[in-house]
Amino acid sequence: MTHNLRSRKRIKSSTPGIEISPQQEAARTVRTSLPSLPVELLLEILSYWPSIPISWPDSPALFPYIYLHRTRTLQALAQTCTSLRAILLPLAWQNLEACSSRNLPPGRPTPSLSGKYGHEVLTELLRQAEIVTIRNPALAIYVQLVSVTLTSIHATQVFEEFASCLSLLPNVKTLQIFGLEGAKTKLSRAFASCPKCPRHYILRSQTYILRGSVARYFPHIERLRFRGSLTATNLDRLTQKLPELRELGPIGLDHYVPMSRHKGIVSSTSLECLSRLQRIRVLYLTINRYGGGGTQDLSLYREHIRLVKEILRKAPAQRQELKKVVVRCPGSTRVYIVTCKSGGEFFNRYHQAFIFLPYGLQSGLCTVHCTTVM
Repeated sequence: MTHNLRSRKRIKSSTPGIEISPQQEAARTVRTSLPSLPVELLLEILSYWPSIPISWPDSPALFPYIYLHRTRTLQALAQTCTSLRAILLPLAWQNLEACSSRNLPPGRPTPSLSGKYGHEVLTELLRQAEIVTIRNPALAIYVQLVSVTLTSIHATQVFEEFASCLSLLPNVKTLQIFGLEGAKTKLSRAFASCPKCPRHYILRSQTYILRGSVARYFPHIERLRFRGSLTATNLDRLTQKLPELRELGPIGLDHYVPMSRHKGIVSSTSLECLSRLQRIRVLYLTINRYGGGGTQDLSLYREHIRLVKEILRKAPAQRQELKKVVVRCPGSTRVYIVTCKSGGEFFNRYHQAFIFLPYGLQSGLCTVHCTTVM
């Protein structure tokens, strides 16, 4: 005789006079639980936690603890059930981040990386690298962005392991490095042993390391951003060695203005080396000081900006592909947007959109005023 194992118990519903079975209640719970939500809605919920920004002009060497919440929440939810694990585990390891401190509250100035903060990010970097390469190598395919804070603490050993870890991450597209206090040469040597490097490279460091590291060990990179300003000598070298660049900057215009007080002034024609970059789409320019003995006359840079825009305009482009020149100067940021038409040719009178942003904007929302000039 077959036993009826189905429960006969009835559960009162919120509607008077109606009772539902436990099976119906379970089905209703499944339809309204977190795993039942669409992936798009889950992503929208997770977007309320901040993530490490990419290509942020004023990125600190160390981020506060609030930037740890998103990754830790994803990793915790991925352990709750099979449904959420299938969705959230790839998201939890999409970004390999070791640049935040649990002891650093928001708004606090970046501390020295030689003490406990440096040891904390170092330990976190080694922990995550071990997980994706040794403990669970299946996670390596999910990693697309690597953001790390590197210090001089045990630099030789750590940098070699870091470079080795990069070579085992097949889908990394962006590498973002912060810090590097007194350890740039050792990092350059470590990259020499890295057989495979990301194509998209965002470096937060001083300019001189670019001459020996980026052009030599990252010949196929497409995006290159760094702190400081690129001099004429480095610009000429990079345009020769990195033909696949699509984004480059910042280029210091003060090196090209004759009336500027900047040392090592060169002719504005030196900017014409940018024409070697046939795939370039975004150029970042920076003005660190006003020319003419400290006057507020930006007209000294107008011809240089026009030359850069003309070079960008002539570069081949796909249909309706946007190109832009971002000029950052004390007090504001200007964005010149150039549109193209079919055949890779631009309109003779192309559009320029000027967007002014507060200088040194760290976080939060701001109002952007955009004016289109015909």
